[in-house]
Amino acid sequence: MGWSRGLLALGLGLGTVLASLGQVWGAERLAVFLPPLIEVSLPVEDLAQFARNGTVSRRLGFYLRRLTPEQQAALADLLTRDFNLNQVTVSQFTYSAIGEDLLRRLTLVLHSSSEGEAEFYALRAALILAAGDPEGLTLANILRYYPLEKLQIDLDMSIRIVREASQLFRQRDLAIAGLRQEATQADQSASLAYLDSSNLVSQNSAQSSLNPEQPGAFEWQVESFRFANPERDTPVPVDVYLPERIGRIPLVVISHGIASDRNTFAYLARHLASQGLGVTVLEHPGTSVERVRSFLSGFGSLPGPYEWVARPKDISLLLDELEQKAQQNPSRWGQLDLESVGLFGQSFGGYTVLATAGAGLSSAQLQENCQTSNSSLGLTLNASLLLQCRALDLFQDPLLTEQVEQLVDKRIQAVFALNPLTSTVFGPEGLGQVGIPVMIMAGSEDYFAPSLPEQIEPFTWLGSQQRYLVMVEGSTHFTFLGGGGQGAFPVPQELIGPDPQAARPLLKGLTTAFFKTYLQAETDSEAYAAYLNSSYAEALTPAPLRTTLIRELTPEQIQLAPNP
Repeated sequence: MGWSRGLLALGLGLGTVLASLGQVWGAERLAVFLPPLIEVSLPVEDLAQFARNGTVSRRLGFYLRRLTPEQQAALADLLTRDFNLNQVTVSQFTYSAIGEDLLRRLTLVLHSSSEGEAEFYALRAALILAAGDPEGLTLANILRYYPLEKLQIDLDMSIRIVREASQLFRQRDLAIAGLRQEATQADQSASLAYLDSSNLVSQNSAQSSLNPEQPGAFEWQVESFRFANPERDTPVPVDVYLPERIGRIPLVVISHGIASDRNTFAYLARHLASQGLGVTVLEHPGTSVERVRSFLSGFGSLPGPYEWVARPKDISLLLDELEQKAQQNPSRWGQLDLESVGLFGQSFGGYTVLATAGAGLSSAQLQENCQTSNSSLGLTLNASLLLQCRALDLFQDPLLTEQVEQLVDKRIQAVFALNPLTSTVFGPEGLGQVGIPVMIMAGSEDYFAPSLPEQIEPFTWLGSQQRYLVMVEGSTHFTFLGGGGQGAFPVPQELIGPDPQAARPLLKGLTTAFFKTYLQAETDSEAYAAYLNSSYAEALTPAPLRTTLIRELTPEQIQLAPNP
């Protein structure tokens, strides 16, 4: 992917951030400021007329002549696009800690000549008032309601952000090229003929039970219950998928991301259960879709720092609950092998499973990356840092700090992390403490948790000798979520990427092969290990996606360029 496409996606990502917030003009002039001397000023009303009916004033025309017709049309669309959320949603978000952090970063580029906090409050007021306008939350309306006389765009900062973006995407492309080269060399050295992708996916019916991506032969049942977590004010819901089979049953626990629930990866739970694995799908109450919707509707609040502790504890307390059930009702629960547990998590769930598997939270890394005095934060191109930096508050509370040291659960034998958040909350020292088998899956078009800083480079920090990195070129942060918006907020199609339904066999196949290889109750682990290679992954990947799977990687191999 070229970096120009990446910048387009970055713009879409900024739109999504605004979308997560739903006739007298305020600011009179929009100024483009290049410190220390150059300032080009343009009346906001000129932009308003252009946005409303295409009228081009003499002053605006001087600048529009430098744009192609396509660029002019894109500007008009940007000014009038309605992000379609109401005042309550915008107000709730902009008054939250993450929302305030984002607004303060935006004022580095969009600011006024006023001193102190005036520009921060002006921007928040403009967003809230624009959301209440009949024409909706549009950029034109944000300018319209900006209460200060002049809104400046800092061109110097804007140019720096564009340069950093282009550098980031060049680094990413170099890293992906390095992954491809490593995967090619690894596949060429493989000596087993049946690893060829042309026959792995087209096995005959007699061998179908070893097709990890296909539904397995086991029937299964679902049972739901709730259990208590002392860190929470409500019980934790869970769905348990139990296959009907003889012998010990290894268990996989699924942890969802923010604004998701048990439905998001229900399709994966059903698949793994059909392959003979027990599956429990948690719903973390503090970050469930219900909790976030309630907050954005004006009720309640976003979770505090305790969520970074409560989520891993949900997993350990669930395993404790299942142990009790096995003692009380062995005929129903006694087959589950609770000493052979695998974890799967996506996004914030990726953090959750890695923390439970032994990754240590790093106060030093958080302080280094998140202090407000760190000028490199600015308008970070890594949106996940807005969330990761909230974990710094854990270390301000002695009780939570103590609990941070107690998140690892020795019952965990393998972990699969999809689009995980890692760079700042763990850092090299924290991920170096993970010694069990790990598979990390990343998407090249993920602009919430970008693949280079959050998955590719952190992969080299893992302490495990059995580790796998899967890069899916063309996939986003949302590609593998449950379809139809079920269990998660609707996401603009531009950010979902190619058809999620077509991509699911890849996730089904790799999770099945990975967990059947590394969970102790499986006797045919060697047969499934043969599927953990780039040829098999690529054979399951629909166009236009492309998948690379590697096991070894160093910073030199991914050709990490110096930070911009």
